[in-house]
Amino acid sequence: MTVPPEVLWTQRDSKTNDGKNFIFLTVLLWDIDPPTLVWNLTSSSVSFQAKTKDGAEYAFELDLFNDVDPKLSRSTLTNRSLVASIRKKEKMAEPWPRLTKDKIKRPFIKTDFSKWTDEDEDDGLLPQVIDIDDMDFDGSDLRRNDAGNDDYEPDPDNEMVGVTLIAGGHIPNLGPPR
Repeated sequence: MTVPPEVLWTQRDSKTNDGKNFIFLTVLLWDIDPPTLVWNLTSSSVSFQAKTKDGAEYAFELDLFNDVDPKLSRSTLTNRSLVASIRKKEKMAEPWPRLTKDKIKRPFIKTDFSKWTDEDEDDGLLPQVIDIDDMDFDGSDLRRNDAGNDDYEPDPDNEMVGVTLIAGGHIPNLGPPR
């Protein structure tokens, strides 16, 4: 019996830059047997068929929401997945509302939040939380407490606890509060 594999997708959009109009599509499937892989991308659809090394069969076929350019699209097979960067045919400022032409919910298709960016994010970079590159300090005040003593003790009420400062990365630490 053939079943669909898990498919993750996200997209980028730009009205002015062709290179930023594409779909990231990841077919999550361990140990695909390369000779059995059939990956077909047309201007309006995508199909996948493969067997894993243990003999399980997987397949799907999707009519895409809008046209794509198969000649400018790329795919790569790894031992864990098939990853594709599919170029959208038209420059669009607005994202596709869904991957498929029809509005049928397919449980095996999911949003790829690991590659997700919000519309207001610049070029897919992480949002700036704290920009330590713009701070002006020589480091001497980092070892002093509020009274100016050199006996440094961290303030547990400090709002900065739980935030990781990384130059150029600006990544918040989303771990539990300390």
